Amino acid sequence: MRGNAYYGKQVYDRAIQDHDRAIKLNPEYESAYFNRGVAFLAAKLWEWAIEDFTKVIELKPDEADAYNHRGYANAAKRLHDQAIQDFSQAIKLNPQHTTAYVYRGRVYELLGREGEAVRDFKHQYEMGSRSEWLVQRLRELGALN
Repeated sequence: MRGNAYYGKQVYDRAIQDHDRAIKLNPEYESAYFNRGVAFLAAKLWEWAIEDFTKVIELKPDEADAYNHRGYANAAKRLHDQAIQDFSQAIKLNPQHTTAYVYRGRVYELLGREGEAVRDFKHQYEMGSRSEWLVQRLRELGALN
């Protein structure tokens, strides 16, 4: 899809336009909503991203990535409870969804729920993630030597 090529070049307005056309041709085309939602995220158009990922979830309720991305947009809008719900649903649908654990942990931190943040960060660590950020964060939280 050409919209994905524009996205890769960081030409988000053109990516969005191409996905708009695909949706007009087939309003049930879940991938076009998903990809347009990703472009909206990149352009920091949070509300529109939330709308597109909600549509993806309507069309494909078991799409963990749609919940994860919608959670990211909700977190960006400081809708923390909704973000946690979305990340939790992404994890329920795909228990190996490492980014959902990290994002949910970060929201927990923002809310002062350090124990829950540590639990999510440690879970990601135990799944094999050893990113510099994660290791440093676990050390700062006293959860890793």
